[in-house]
Amino acid sequence: MNDKGFFYRLMHNTLFLRIVSVAAAFVIWFVVVVSVSPGYTRTISGVPVTIDTKSGFLADAGLGVVDKLNQEISIDVSGPRTTIGRLSAKDFTVTPDVTPVTKSGSYTLQLNASLKTPDNQIRIHSISPSQIRIRFDTVASKTFPVNVRVQNSKVADGYVMETSTASPKEIIVSGPSAEVAQVAQVRADVDMGSGINSTYKTKANLQLIDAAGSVLDLAHVKLSVSTVTVTVPVFKAGVVPLKVSFSNLPAGFDTKNMQYTVSPDVLHIAGAAQEIDSLAQINLGTIDFRTLSLNNKIVLPVTLTGTLQNLDNLSNATVSVDLLDTVTQPVSTQDIQVANVPAGYHVQLRTRQISGIQLYGPAAQMAATPAVTAVVDMSTALNGTGQYVVPVTISAPSGFWATGSYTAVIQVSKTK
Repeated sequence: MNDKGFFYRLMHNTLFLRIVSVAAAFVIWFVVVVSVSPGYTRTISGVPVTIDTKSGFLADAGLGVVDKLNQEISIDVSGPRTTIGRLSAKDFTVTPDVTPVTKSGSYTLQLNASLKTPDNQIRIHSISPSQIRIRFDTVASKTFPVNVRVQNSKVADGYVMETSTASPKEIIVSGPSAEVAQVAQVRADVDMGSGINSTYKTKANLQLIDAAGSVLDLAHVKLSVSTVTVTVPVFKAGVVPLKVSFSNLPAGFDTKNMQYTVSPDVLHIAGAAQEIDSLAQINLGTIDFRTLSLNNKIVLPVTLTGTLQNLDNLSNATVSVDLLDTVTQPVSTQDIQVANVPAGYHVQLRTRQISGIQLYGPAAQMAATPAVTAVVDMSTALNGTGQYVVPVTISAPSGFWATGSYTAVIQVSKTK
């Protein structure tokens, strides 16, 4: 009985009936909008204008758009409300009809709009504005190296600034042919300041420069990049002597009888401070004493390591070596010895004498020609059995030495 009374009172409650009526009306309106009346019209704004200059007639004619296409277009579209409501500017493409374009110049072109993803339920009614003014010109592209100009700089005393570099090293300048033709160079200006004692790195804007050195202001020219990273190498400078070393000096040789000079004898270099400070000299290399004659001029390469830079730009140095109080004369020997014969092998000498040995030694002692010995070292000469031509080493008394290469013929067999 109480439940009946509650529903009776609820159905005769004016406020409740009004709420129910509003809710029912909204549901009916929503059904009508979505199902019965799907034709909803909306304006989509901010659609950019795009144009393809890489294919078709424009590409064949080498024509490009000179002015930037900054204008944005509004499009009136209609269709189902749920579909239209999800659309935005990025769903549409607006392109000009370039059929009237036949050569360089300015044209007023009709605009066309389309959905990027076609939908038969969507209709495009109009676009605003419907036309656009575009200027076309022949387009050229040219690659330029980036020239770095360092301004208002003062390197600290004892340091040196080397050639600056830019990254990227080259850029592409493109635009109307007549404007690109005005560009003589692309330059990046850097202001380092004073007291610089280490490598300097910074970002720099690019400028277009004409043949007269003036900065160009070309509104329609584009650069592949607008800024570059400039590196200005700054190193500590130093002067170091050039030296050589010698190997295989004969026993008993008086080093006072060897004089040598290096030309140039010093090298101007630059590099990291710790490398410069720890470097006492530069060794050009090692000269084998056995290759020397009485007077020698030997050219050796100048090689630097690490960050060291050759400020003199010298690739070679000349070493002059003179042997004092020394003479040479040819000698012969029949004293040929075989050493280090492996077990199980027998070696027979076929060569009886080695002639033309170029022997060096002190002038005062060369009058009485010293005896020399030729030695065949089988530890390095053995290749098997049979007859072979093998190298020999000339052994001379203390203070004497031989130069050149000599050989002997041996017969090798296995012992029974």
